[in-house]
Amino acid sequence: MGMISEALANGLKDHGGEVRLSAPVRKVIVSEGQAIGVELVSGETLYAPVIVANTDPKLALTALLDSKDLADGLRAKAEKIDQRGSMARIHLLGPMPCRTMSAFRSDKQGPHHEGLAILGGAGAV
Repeated sequence: MGMISEALANGLKDHGGEVRLSAPVRKVIVSEGQAIGVELVSGETLYAPVIVANTDPKLALTALLDSKDLADGLRAKAEKIDQRGSMARIHLLGPMPCRTMSAFRSDKQGPHHEGLAILGGAGAV
């Protein structure tokens, strides 16, 4: 595990979470529109109050979730996601208030507090 992955795993463990390595998921278990657990390829079933997918959106929406648990047309849209040139980036902010960083003028909620996912194909090379 890399340093960032290890730090994230340790943070999760510090808050009562569990990290499983080499435990591929067969499907996400959904009840009343809420993800409540996962079924592993081994057949083991795990339930938790929060389910986090460590996969790309296309795989999560086309292979791990049942069509009946998705909004109408979402699976079809997900199947069309062009993942050429896909990448991931994680920004971690230390304990200092945002106002002490030159790019952020205040502690108020701003775009620097929000997640952003850009889905779509990269231009042809």
